[in-house]
Amino acid sequence: MLAIGGAAVMMMSSGAALAANLSNPPFFFDVPYQLVGDQLEKVDRVFDRIVAETPLTMLDNYEKQVRQLKGIAFDAATQDAFIDILPSCKEFSQALDNLKIDHTFEVFTGGHTDRFADRCQTTILPFFSDLLLFGQEFSITQVAAKAKLAVTWGQIKSAN
Repeated sequence: MLAIGGAAVMMMSSGAALAANLSNPPFFFDVPYQLVGDQLEKVDRVFDRIVAETPLTMLDNYEKQVRQLKGIAFDAATQDAFIDILPSCKEFSQALDNLKIDHTFEVFTGGHTDRFADRCQTTILPFFSDLLLFGQEFSITQVAAKAKLAVTWGQIKSAN
């Protein structure tokens, strides 16, 4: 069986999300790198399409819409295997600061998915609980309890 590492998954997910190409079976997307001999070479045409869809690149075109958001929050890991995420997030945060757009940017110790359940309960769900309108009010205790149940259920399912 073929094992796909993190970089390959990132390349495939970026291609699928941002460089769809119905004329390119079997996956129907273009990838930003190609193997030439034993080296990966950037495919500028595809790479540029993907970069054009990043939050930092899109900020200039969508500043008015970004200002209308009720909240912006994102985080990045100090030891992320995807080495471009932390500097990109820092750059995006600085761009938001320069535009005086309120946001929260946190850097956490660890890798891309480390302490996700904890971060979900202490940061992500409270953020959404405070800002989203559900038609009824939920307490953070109710939201955290449901998140813990979902995480526990996910752990139970993955153990089977």
